[in-house]
Amino acid sequence: MTAHTLLQVLGGSVSYGEATILRDVDLDVRPGELLVLVGPNGAGKSTLLGVLAGDVALTRGKALLDGEPIGSRRAGELSRRRSVLLQEHRLSFPFTVAEVVAMGRAPWHGRDESDSDEAVVADAMRRTDVERLATRKFPTLSGGEKGRTSFARVMAQEAPIVLLDEPTAALDIAHQEALLTEARRLAREGHSVVAVLHDLSLAAAYADRVCILAGGRVRADGAPGDVLRPDLLSDVYGHPVDVFTHPRTGDLIVTPLRTSVEEVVR
Repeated sequence: MTAHTLLQVLGGSVSYGEATILRDVDLDVRPGELLVLVGPNGAGKSTLLGVLAGDVALTRGKALLDGEPIGSRRAGELSRRRSVLLQEHRLSFPFTVAEVVAMGRAPWHGRDESDSDEAVVADAMRRTDVERLATRKFPTLSGGEKGRTSFARVMAQEAPIVLLDEPTAALDIAHQEALLTEARRLAREGHSVVAVLHDLSLAAAYADRVCILAGGRVRADGAPGDVLRPDLLSDVYGHPVDVFTHPRTGDLIVTPLRTSVEEVVR
């Protein structure tokens, strides 16, 4: 592990019975970088994020945090090192939005950091545009509002490692852009940020590094412009894909090549 690597998976494999979800994965997670995991359904993206979080045990290989096995960390210590946003946002009790965001401060209870709880929560709510929802009960929120509230909780946790599983899934365009802008800001401030995304154009626009998974294996790992190639993506997704540069912004745009209705009928 290099001096600039917080998290590392070495030869990581995860199997459940006869099903192998991850196969011999090597991955570094570095401070100051937004790493995006992409790939088709069933590629192993969420499982790999779970391994990085210490929530999924490897069948074979190593998962290291600061050079030590993640599984050796106590829960409280781990919660101060990494925060996790899951795909599903469920709560059994009708907590308000403000209470949910404040839950992110739980790992710092009784420590000097807790002195700034109120200010940190307020800032996280402002940055995720949930201030006006502060008194709403979490179960009454839309999917997108729940997602933004959960992201605010993750931000309030102030962990150096931020792991996000499909954070933009239920968000409208404006809030997708806002959330990923915040994720990139966290990376620029020195956090290690890992996000699972399905939108390849969003990955191209915001990622410092993209890891493409398919069949539980890493197919490519590098800068967006190096790995988001039409040939590789078409192979990985089993569908023809084109990649071009936006003429005005210079952003990479990834789009499927579609067969017209007329061609299908013929």
